[in-house]
Amino acid sequence: MKRFKNILVAYDNAVGGDDAISQAVSLALNNGAELTVAALLRDYDLVPQKLAETEKRLARIEDGIRHAGVRNVRAII
Repeated sequence: MKRFKNILVAYDNAVGGDDAISQAVSLALNNGAELTVAALLRDYDLVPQKLAETEKRLARIEDGIRHAGVRNVRAII
């Protein structure tokens, strides 16, 4: 079976978003892959308060993923 090297998961804080993160973490752990979590914002969300909230949320997610054992993880907006 072909192994994953890089995994990208889009996160928008919608229902099911945490499940997508969990599945991506599982794949990354099973394959020794790098994991990138990307939050996508619309133009009208590009205000300082929304950006700050998103950055904090992604930092918490990133910490949780590292705690789960994924060594190479990053979160981007």
